[in-house]
Amino acid sequence: MLMTEYETTVIVRPDVTGEQVESALDRVREVIAKQGGKLIEIDHWGKKKLAYPMQKHPRGIYVRTHYLGLGGLVGELERNLRLNENVLRFLTVKMEERVESDARQEKEYVVPSYDEPDEPDEPEDEAEFDALPGDGEEGESRAPRGDSEDANETAGDTVNDKASGEEAATAEAAESKE
Repeated sequence: MLMTEYETTVIVRPDVTGEQVESALDRVREVIAKQGGKLIEIDHWGKKKLAYPMQKHPRGIYVRTHYLGLGGLVGELERNLRLNENVLRFLTVKMEERVESDARQEKEYVVPSYDEPDEPDEPEDEAEFDALPGDGEEGESRAPRGDSEDANETAGDTVNDKASGEEAATAEAAESKE
């Protein structure tokens, strides 16, 4: 049977329990089964920092579902996700049309450990990158790019020295040919 291949990425509130996340995923499984679809894979990406706060949450739990389905499956699945108060956002992407359902193998679902600590936040300010090991005493940071006049003069001198060296080499080569 020919079906369409979809991928839906769901962002769940970060303050929910593992049971609540699994409850939302159980609903996704039920909808796919009722609509005659085939669930290929559920992939947990974990708790990640959001690009911008959603409903006052700076982080979210990302889960990617990969499935095959017909007609109204996506509409019904998205309707159910909209009704779930633990879901912040979701996005469905059509991957491929006219896929043979037997061509895609289901991957075994392994329930992740929801007790793992969060991954560290990425630095929000680039100033944290200014101090490099070996730049001087501890706590001393180098100047941001472009702020040091000495650094600009040195860089300019190097370029000028290189250019004058190339000119001298060209002049010597011309003299040797004569």
